[in-house]
Amino acid sequence: MVYRHLSQDPTLLKDVKSPMDTVTMELTFYTKSYEDSMTLAGRCREILDFFTGTVNTVSVDKIRFLDQNDNDLVEGYGFFVTQQTYTIRLIR
Repeated sequence: MVYRHLSQDPTLLKDVKSPMDTVTMELTFYTKSYEDSMTLAGRCREILDFFTGTVNTVSVDKIRFLDQNDNDLVEGYGFFVTQQTYTIRLIR
């Protein structure tokens, strides 16, 4: 599994620093079978979707699942690729 930070957008307020940022994150799973890919993707979604709490001193308001793409078999390499996209609201 590989994660990629796609963007981080502040909450725009007129006279104060942003109290919250919205991060868009992508997870990519590389597995030997389609079934393994779906199992891993399902487990990650189960853990992450609607998560709230604190992780390593970072306050998470909420994580939301946005999208999943199943890219099937990557020819010549023998593995399957699945990608998920999440938004994460971080309290600053």
